[in-house]
Amino acid sequence: MKLLFVHDVKADIYENDVFARSYGYDIWNERYLPNFSQIKVCFRTKKTNTDLNGISDKSSGPKVVFDKRIGMFKGPDVFFSTKIKKVLRDDIKNNEAVIVRLDSFLGLQTILECRRANKPYMIELVGCAWDSFWNHGLAGKILAPYLFMRTKREVKRAPFVVYVTSEFLQKRYPTRGVNTNISNVKLNKQNPEDLARRIEKIENSGEKIVLGTAANVDIHYKGQQFVIEALGILKKKGFINFEYQILGAGDQTFLLNMAQKYDVQDQVKMLGSFPHEKVFEWLKSDLDVYIQPSLQEGLPRSVIEAMSVGLPCIGSDVAGIPELLDADWVFPRKKNKGKKISELLIKIDKNALEKQAIRNFKEAEKYDYNLLLKKRYEILEKYKTFILEE
Repeated sequence: MKLLFVHDVKADIYENDVFARSYGYDIWNERYLPNFSQIKVCFRTKKTNTDLNGISDKSSGPKVVFDKRIGMFKGPDVFFSTKIKKVLRDDIKNNEAVIVRLDSFLGLQTILECRRANKPYMIELVGCAWDSFWNHGLAGKILAPYLFMRTKREVKRAPFVVYVTSEFLQKRYPTRGVNTNISNVKLNKQNPEDLARRIEKIENSGEKIVLGTAANVDIHYKGQQFVIEALGILKKKGFINFEYQILGAGDQTFLLNMAQKYDVQDQVKMLGSFPHEKVFEWLKSDLDVYIQPSLQEGLPRSVIEAMSVGLPCIGSDVAGIPELLDADWVFPRKKNKGKKISELLIKIDKNALEKQAIRNFKEAEKYDYNLLLKKRYEILEKYKTFILEE
């Protein structure tokens, strides 16, 4: 049985290979190919002359074919583009199964085309449409109510739904279909030595505290600017012992301007992007605290990855983040975010770091990859049986 997989992810084509951050080939090979003979992928794609090997995640590989006809589009264009609609209809016709990741414009249009073709589909709900678009400028605020209601409607009547959260998305987007919750995280097998090294690092640390965030740097709702603001607030109070490392692809101009605005240029380090497998070394070796200051998320994989190596974490009270972290290390997103972050940072000491390291390491055990794979295979088999019985 062949699978069509659809999401709005932006991918780059270098020569004959496709690269997409956090969509390395192992995702297809481990999560879906054991259940399907071939995967056709619809992402946003554009060609590049930059060799991305060793810089981004290589997504292409055996039995995975990308439909490069989709191209790079602006979100709402999908609803009006006859070209994209035709591509989706062709792919739906030529593949027995369809998995759609939401929130996404391309995903919503694919669901509509599936219903027109009487093709059963599965939704993987990885984010909240309202949070995503409401925090994306004036155009986003205009689109948010429509996309929220449409996503809510599509999830409710979907035959199969996989949620990445345990509670948040289920409450906001309930379904009548067969459903389960499976995080998208892929953890290396947890090593107790990582926790031991973290405790040793905390005990031998000096005054300097290195913070870090992994997220695209030109998507404002990822919230790195609020951490930079917090550094500025702390600097005015005489606390200059914080360094903020920002890992992620995209135009750095906005965040660099924020660092200049708050006079913390020397405390903010822009690292650019590198492949996912190197992220764990950065988490283990370079950081003292991981921080996820997002205004929109599902269940952030990067937070679980940080927890799995015993890294203390701070996060906003968005979506599934409070499901993961100690409540005392969560700040409200409603207002004064920079001030709230600064208040959390100023309270950090060795005892607090050690307590969180132990707590997070144990909490991450719930996200064992083999257990998640087993749950995924189970619902995929139910979906395949449903297709064959239709």
